[in-house]
Amino acid sequence: MGRARGARRKGETTGMHAALSLRLFGPVTLTDAQGRPHRLRGKCARILGVLGMRAGSAVHKDELADAVWDGAPPTSYRQTLDSDVCVLRRRAGLGTGRVSVLATVRGGYELDPGRLEVDAVTRRDLVERVVDATSATALDVGHPLVRTSGDILFENEPFWDWGRVVREGWESALSDALLHISRSALVCGEPSLALTAAAASLGLAPDSESATVHLMRAQWWSGRHNDALRTYVTLQDRLVRELGEIPQRETQDLYLALLRDHDRLPSADAAEDHVRLLLTLLRRTLDQTRTPQDGAGGPDTGTEAEPARASM
Repeated sequence: MGRARGARRKGETTGMHAALSLRLFGPVTLTDAQGRPHRLRGKCARILGVLGMRAGSAVHKDELADAVWDGAPPTSYRQTLDSDVCVLRRRAGLGTGRVSVLATVRGGYELDPGRLEVDAVTRRDLVERVVDATSATALDVGHPLVRTSGDILFENEPFWDWGRVVREGWESALSDALLHISRSALVCGEPSLALTAAAASLGLAPDSESATVHLMRAQWWSGRHNDALRTYVTLQDRLVRELGEIPQRETQDLYLALLRDHDRLPSADAAEDHVRLLLTLLRRTLDQTRTPQDGAGGPDTGTEAEPARASM
């Protein structure tokens, strides 16, 4: 049998729905066919958040309710979901039933990405393309990711557990993509972009030593020699204070290369700043080698431990 007159295939775009979009970065916002934005909060924001991240796939009501209510949906969650979906359809002119942009499917709902643009889907596709791309292609594709790296997924739902987990997963994937962009920019001779991408990556993953190394390298190649040393100092302090560890060998090797590079000190002020940084590093290194018994007496040489081992 042929399609009924006026019916549309799934994913088929029409002029009526050309302006529809769903923004999940920043405040969750649904823009209707007339270009009017509808900022959403609470259940409606969460419903579209889940369906938007799964656009093109059916989401069962049980799964949707579990996500929206963080594992504790009310007894009447099916009726509540049906009511909220009707409200969303009506407010944004999404149509009704199975032909809606927010369609009813067996046991659940599905957003049609062919008739509604979802920013999270677009950015996720860009991340996947960047990770698998050559250096030149990564730069061509990756500029929008660098430019929007500070946007927060589900920004107006900070206490939503499901949203937090998805946000953390997104930020981890984006951080990795930004590192690839930073590496690619250095290879292609664009240290300024490398610096911006590495800083954005580290901002998303502050515990990443790999991101720190890339930021140091980008700062060095951008002529910001002392900034690279400061980045090392910050990393070393954090590792010692929080983990009781020291930077990895690769990071230390880069730091030593920075110390050997005297050509990056173009002025007397920069050289003086450099000396201050070195003194700071020296003091902190000495502090880290002291034991509680040493106090202010200097670094531990280990001589007191030798008799103890000999008497065992």
